[in-house]
Amino acid sequence: MIVRIGAAPRRPGLSTPDVLEHWRTAHADAAGRIPGLRGYVQYHPVLVDGVHALGYPGFDACSELDFDSLEAMDAGFASEIYRRDVVADEQQLVDKERFTLVLGERHVLAGERGDGRGVRLLTFLRRHPAVAAGQLWAAVAGPYADRVADATIGHEVLRALDHDRPGREQQAFDAVDELVFADVATARGWLASEAAVDAALTLAGLTAGTTRLLAQGVVVV
Repeated sequence: MIVRIGAAPRRPGLSTPDVLEHWRTAHADAAGRIPGLRGYVQYHPVLVDGVHALGYPGFDACSELDFDSLEAMDAGFASEIYRRDVVADEQQLVDKERFTLVLGERHVLAGERGDGRGVRLLTFLRRHPAVAAGQLWAAVAGPYADRVADATIGHEVLRALDHDRPGREQQAFDAVDELVFADVATARGWLASEAAVDAALTLAGLTAGTTRLLAQGVVVV
């Protein structure tokens, strides 16, 4: 299974709530019909007074699309449904010139996939240039996973594929860490705790920066 996590900022003149409402309804109806699509989850940010709970991550719309293979994904995006219906809707909603994505394979480290529970903390990880991909992965799946286990009800990691796609198809990150918490209060409390610092220390020096999103998952397909 190939997982594609994409993220894009809103178009000028739109607010984040404007984008989320249209994205949840009209856009979901169109994108959910892409041929070959095996799964589609929208990550709707947790907002406090209309703004992102953890600060603006650089995008407003973030979604996860699943396909059987890269070939099936390419065929879906080459389809008439995507080129006619989805693209036209995207042009009203987000700025695709500043779109980023990660193509990878999902690894479920704890909990069960797809049960719809809780709130998700997505952390987009970019490894330090001096660090090998395997070294970062060993830390994420090992000591980091051990540190977060007690606070979470689920833990998944999208590990980026090694590919040579050009332009906006290039990998923006090396991994996307997804921690599932029981609720928003638990997630925010953990982020302010010493336990979160201990977890972050296991990745210290291995990453060149992180981006975080606290979100509710909306399952479309």
